[in-house]
Amino acid sequence: MTLNEAQVKAESLRDFLNYHSKKYYIDDISVANLEEKLIGEEACEDAANTISKLFENPLTQSVTLPALDENGTTMTSWVSSDENVITSNGAITRDYDENKEATLTVNISNGTFSKDYSFTVTVKKADPVYEENVVLNENFETPEISQTTLIAP
Repeated sequence: MTLNEAQVKAESLRDFLNYHSKKYYIDDISVANLEEKLIGEEACEDAANTISKLFENPLTQSVTLPALDENGTTMTSWVSSDENVITSNGAITRDYDENKEATLTVNISNGTFSKDYSFTVTVKKADPVYEENVVLNENFETPEISQTTLIAP
């Protein structure tokens, strides 16, 4: 049902109630509540646009890949082109040398419409981690020189 059809039905209902009994007269029917959810291809495109926003910026942590949205659109069969970058469950592995890219493909369906969509995912390289070892002298004072060790990668 389109929004226009919903408005016509709301007007018809208002006229019917007004005609048959003044005590049931509805002064104003909110058409906003009668709007239907997106369906078919439009719902799938909307879901794909929402998912693409998850991957606009390089990832620094794992993500939860959606399976269902408010329109009843389902996202199934997530597949990664490189499980060492991002898994089909959304878990990432950060490289210490460079940003890495992979493609996630998912089947999005709503009603009788179904289509595979692909998204390029960039996983940001990890910052190196250093460990500083400080040795105190006998007076428990910090010496001027300490040792810094790269512990990752």
